[in-house]
Amino acid sequence: MGTIIPAPDDATRSQLMMLAEIIKLVSRAGDYARLDIANPPPPTGVGNGTWTRVVGVLAELEAIVAVYRQLGGPELPSNVERFALDFRRMGTPPEQVVGESMSVLSLLQDFATNIPTGASRLGMATVSGQTA
Repeated sequence: MGTIIPAPDDATRSQLMMLAEIIKLVSRAGDYARLDIANPPPPTGVGNGTWTRVVGVLAELEAIVAVYRQLGGPELPSNVERFALDFRRMGTPPEQVVGESMSVLSLLQDFATNIPTGASRLGMATVSGQTA
């Protein structure tokens, strides 16, 4: 059996960078919702919606999740994408966005802590070309 050489890890690094962006956007959605609670935005004039910035952040979150998937990252907790889709609806109370963002962040923290990286995900390449 040959010497064990760590397999390249650029893919994992890219996935982790996208995961960090996902975490930032979930956090930002919660922050904007807190701002909406403290300083309610003006109504849109359509139904009971407002000019909140939360919707834009959640649309960006959905796009970043799509990029993460294209990079081949492990399956995210199901409530991440549901958060992006469900909470973009007009009239979603900002208090609900704050609560759900905290729940999603908690799951993402656990996910990030347990995400397989490096050799545990890719296997270890040996000089003979077989994996250990």
